[in-house]
Amino acid sequence: MADSRIMELRNAISSYRPGSTIRTARQRPQHPPARLRIGLFGPTGVGKSAFINSALYATGETWDNLAPEGFTEDPHASKTRALNSYDISDFVSLVDNRGMRRLGGNFMIELGNQVAGVYGEGHKVDWDSGFYKRLVSGLKRTFISSKDCEIHTCVLVVSAERLGIRPADIRELVETIRYMTGEPPIIIITNCCSPMVVRSDVAAFRVGLQDMGIDYLFELENYTLQSHDYDRKKHVDALEALRQCLVVGDRVMKNKEESSKCTIL
Repeated sequence: MADSRIMELRNAISSYRPGSTIRTARQRPQHPPARLRIGLFGPTGVGKSAFINSALYATGETWDNLAPEGFTEDPHASKTRALNSYDISDFVSLVDNRGMRRLGGNFMIELGNQVAGVYGEGHKVDWDSGFYKRLVSGLKRTFISSKDCEIHTCVLVVSAERLGIRPADIRELVETIRYMTGEPPIIIITNCCSPMVVRSDVAAFRVGLQDMGIDYLFELENYTLQSHDYDRKKHVDALEALRQCLVVGDRVMKNKEESSKCTIL
C-alpha cells in the first residue's frame, strides 16, 4: 500500500493539531479546543457508519466494523442509537449520529435535538408542524447562547441510490449551519457507482448544491461489511474528505473566536 498520495494524506491527518491547517500563525485560532469533532448527519442507511469505518481503515492498517452498519440487515433500522465518537487520532474524532427518518423539516428537528444533546434514549418527539416551526425559530437562539463547542465540522451524508430530495429541500438546514458556524456543511454522496443510480440525477443534485454555495462535495464508495478488500480509490476518497473536514473545522474554530457570540454548533 505504498502509495504516495495515501501516505501524504495520512501524514497530514496524523500530524494535525486543532488550528494547524491555517498556515499563518496570526490567522489561526488562538485558543483552539483540544480535539476537533466532526459530526456526521443524514438519513438512516446512507453510509454514515460505513464512512467512519472507511476513514478508520484508510488512516490505519486494517478494516474493522467498529461503527456498526444499520443498513446491512434492515433498510429501515439504524444501529446508531446515540451519539458515538470514534477517534481518528489523538486530536480528531468522528461523531456518528442516529439516522434521520428523512431530510427536510423532520431532519432539522432531529439534527437540532442531537447536536443540542437533548435526544436521549426513550425521548419522544412530537413531529407536528408547530413543533418544527418552534424548533427552527429557536435553533439560532439556542446555539448563540451556548458556550460549548460540541461539533466543529458538520458533514451531511446522502446516498445516490436514494436521491428523493432536491437541494431546495435542505436549503434551510444548510443556511442554518452556515449561520451557526460561518461555514456551509460538507456534503458526502455515497453509492454513486450503484447500478440503481441515474448519473444525471447526481449531476443535477451537485449543481443545485453548488448554486447554494456548497464548496465541498465528495462522491465516494464506502468499505462495507460485505466488501472491504483494499481499494486505492476508496482509501484516497475517504482521506481527501477527511482532510477537508480538518480545514473546515479550523475555520469554524477561528470564526468562533472572532465572534462576540458563539454561533457555532
